[in-house]
Parts: sequence; C-alpha cells; structure tokens
Amino acid sequence: NKKARALHTTGVLPQASYGVEGIGYAPWIIRSLRTMAADSMGCSKQGRCPITAIALAKGLEWDPYVRGPIQVFKHWAAISPKIEPKALEEAWSQMENHVLQPGGHAWARVKGPMAATFMHLREMGWKAHFGEQGHDGFMDTEGTLWKFNHEISWQDFEEQIQEIRENHLWKKAS
Repeated sequence: NKKARALHTTGVLPQASYGVEGIGYAPWIIRSLRTMAADSMGCSKQGRCPITAIALAKGLEWDPYVRGPIQVFKHWAAISPKIEPKALEEAWSQMENHVLQPGGHAWARVKGPMAATFMHLREMGWKAHFGEQGHDGFMDTEGTLWKFNHEISWQDFEEQIQEIRENHLWKKAS
C-alpha cells in the first residue's frame, strides 16, 4: 500500500524517533520500531520477517537499526566540537565507566547523546578517538580514523555506517 508507506515516512517515523539523538536506540526499541514500521507500511503479516518486509517496501536504510545510529552520530558530531577537549575526554571516560558498570543492562544507563553515541559505536566494535585536539572522530574495526573535518565527508561516513549495519541486518533476516 503506497499511501501507508508514505505515511510511515512523514508521520509514524518522525513521531516514533523524536528525541533519539539523546537516548539512542536500545535493542528493544529497535525491535519495537521495526515492528511498527512493518505494520505502518502495510507489509506486516504473521510469519513474515519485518527486516525483509521493510527492505522490500522502502529499503533497509529505513530500518531503525540503520537510520537511528546515523541520527545519533550526526548530532554528536555537531555538538562535541563545542565542548572543551579536556573536559570532553574526562566526561567520556566517566560516562564509559558509568554505562559499563556491572549489573543490569548498559542501555538502561544511557543518558544523553554522548552515551548513545558510545553504545552505538560499541555495537559495531568502533571506538571514540581522542587526538591532540581532544575528541576528533571514530576509529573503526580496521583502524581507519573517521575524523570530524574536511578529510572525510559526512556522506562517506553515513554510507560506511549504513553498509555495516545493512550487512548485519541481512545476516539476521529470515
């Protein structure tokens, strides 16, 4: 149903993802939003894989597992340069210790865009990178440094994140 798919993009998705930049997408939120997306696109049926349904209806870039972290990373890249580098490095270290403390689920301790960024990076095996000027980008699993400057465009970064997360989704799809 084309009308249902259009409403997902303009109505359901913006409402469901409001504030994601501050809290990220915990795995249980992703599952819920994925089900909602498949339902709102009119392609949810008993026994049908919602990942495949979304991929066929709109493309995997519309799956919350792909779309959400990109929003979080964009927000973090916009606000982190405004924070004094030493203060940011100290805050990042404290946040990591808080989020990763034993007991409970780490996502339950995510408060704010820094922690949301950290958790989404961690899911992919990436780490924040701190250079001479403080936090200056992300280090991927192959050792490539993705810096927040003119060297790497946001489009390249987004495409890399999207590719990694889409590949992961295809492995999960049934």
